[in-house]
This record gives sequence, C-alpha cells and structure tokens, in this order.
Amino acid sequence: MLLECTALDRPPAARSNEKGSVAADSLAEGKKMNELQIDQPTLTVDISADEKGVRVTYRVKNTTRAPIYLFNVLWDFDKTGNYANAPQPAYVSLDGKNVLNIGKIIHPLPRSQKVEMRIIPFGTKVEPGKEFTESFELKTPVEEYNPYFVREPDSTTEERRSGSVRFLLHYTRQSDSLSVKPAPIGDALLLSPPNFQDAIETLSSRPQPMEVVVNKRTDKFEPFGE
Repeated sequence: MLLECTALDRPPAARSNEKGSVAADSLAEGKKMNELQIDQPTLTVDISADEKGVRVTYRVKNTTRAPIYLFNVLWDFDKTGNYANAPQPAYVSLDGKNVLNIGKIIHPLPRSQKVEMRIIPFGTKVEPGKEFTESFELKTPVEEYNPYFVREPDSTTEERRSGSVRFLLHYTRQSDSLSVKPAPIGDALLLSPPNFQDAIETLSSRPQPMEVVVNKRTDKFEPFGE
C-alpha cells in the first residue's frame, strides 16, 4: 500500500464574504499556510508484508529552500569497538495500541535507566528539489529493536500480531549551528544538531491496517511511538 504524507495538511480554500469578494484575512492565512507547506519535505511510504518479511520503501522529496539531513543510517559497535551497521535497518516497537512502529529516528532516551551517550543515527543529505529513496526489509517474526535495550540471550519474548504499521523518519534542516562531518560508515554523515528539541522534525506515515507477526519483548524494554 502506497501512502503519501506531508508535515502539514493542505490549507482550506478561501471563502467569499457576503459581498462576494474574498476576505483579505482568508487570503493572508491561505498564503501563509501555502508557504509553510512548501517549506516542508514530503514523505511517500510503501509498506508490504507476507510470511517472510516486511518490506518498506520510503521516498523523501526536499521541497524546502535549503538542504535537509535524514537520520537514516543506524549504527552499532562491533566486537572490536569499531562502528558498524546496526543489526536492523530501523528501530522497531509494538506499542500499546497494537501499532507496529518502524523508525529511522533518534530513539528516545530510556525513562528507566541512565545511559553514557545518546545514540544519534548517521545521516544523508538531500539537496533542495531532490529526492532520496531507500528500501529495506525486516524478517518475520519481526524483532523489536531499541538500541538502549539490546536483546540478550536470556531476553524473553512472546508472539504477537500487529493491527497496523507505520513508518517514522527524523530529519533536520541545514543551519550555521549544525555540525556535519563524514561518518565512519560508507557515505553517511555525522550530524550534531545544536538543540534536539527544536532542531529535529518528524515525518510519519499514517498507520495502515496490516497484520505482522512480532516477537514482543516481555523483559525490560521501552517502546517508542505511543
């Protein structure tokens, strides 16, 4: 199923006043909303699933006036302490509403424990007017994945089935205070936003009905997306 979403809905059409002329405030508001809409990238997502896996293809079009950076390259440390690709291409959790959240995001920090460092995915630059497309697959049963709650040999799970699936993506805009350096994995970029709360924005598809078998963690684990 192909879904397309933007960060803002389309503005309502301007209405005529009693004299048949268009109200000035409606025109001004419509212009403002149009400007905001143009300044937001668009996300198109195609998600499909069968007994073998869940396949996700997403496309981001940068309709803004400046470069944007996607936090889409998940990483981990290998046995020697060097950077390596993460064991899964996206973070995954089945939330309390039975939505399977698949995210290329800066994962929320744990609420139940302290961590030594915040894990920030490496990034991909998308120039104004350009598009970026990526596809990946998660094998079923899908494993929940939180970088702060790594699955251990004694971790416990139980089989569940999702009611719907959605995809989330974090990005940031180029600014003078954004640090951008080459990352130690492929052509990815090491991004250091100046302020996480203000600098990070989210693109998300709407949850679409889809039954996927999930190995739900029953040990210590914190989902995202709720």
